[in-house]
Amino acid sequence: MRWLTEHELGRATPFGPVPLVPTAVIFDLVGHDAPPGADQGYAACEAAVGGVPERGAVGAGAHAAVGKALGRERATHGGVGYAASQHRSGATVAAQTVANAVGDVIGSDGEVIAGPRDGDGRLLRSAELIPTLDASPEVGRPGENTTLVSVCTDASLDKRGCGIIARMASAGVARAVDPVFSPIDGDVVFCVASGSEPPPAPGLAATWALTALGTVAATVTPEASRDAVAASQPAQPRAV
Repeated sequence: MRWLTEHELGRATPFGPVPLVPTAVIFDLVGHDAPPGADQGYAACEAAVGGVPERGAVGAGAHAAVGKALGRERATHGGVGYAASQHRSGATVAAQTVANAVGDVIGSDGEVIAGPRDGDGRLLRSAELIPTLDASPEVGRPGENTTLVSVCTDASLDKRGCGIIARMASAGVARAVDPVFSPIDGDVVFCVASGSEPPPAPGLAATWALTALGTVAATVTPEASRDAVAASQPAQPRAV
């Protein structure tokens, strides 16, 4: 908010622009004791650049994990993921995800690509495992598991349009995270649009354009979640 105020960005009012900043966090106080604050938010604004963001176990995803039904020690690294696609209108729709779910991340073929592991290191499926378990104080506390998604587009959308895109993208989260939106997850999807033109007038064409953009958003969102875990895994030694 301080950075936006200094750059005179925000909602226009008779008293000047007022920055309105929606926020979300993951619980990741494992292995470190330095929660971010206002200075880190300011630094992030200063460091922001165009292009594909840094991915993997960095930033908000540095200490993320998924598949925590058997405890964090048997979970898989989570992290920051990204995916993007361009609609035929020329508008780009991108999704940036922080994967820190209690559940699994599922591949496009329906197989678990990140989840809890048994004693031999084999991946298990949380949707089959969780119904067989009693409540666990290690992973059952609300607020400690989260999938965060930010959908960004250079299309021109108003607040209502952004809300529709975010809702459609939520269905995309469910394609890659299982279970999702549970009482012990804080899953949320944001949408931001940077288009400078006025949104199209209400009507069939505008409705169809929103439907198309939302469909793209629901496609790139699961890919971003899969990218988050793929980019966060420790590098494997190469055979020589």
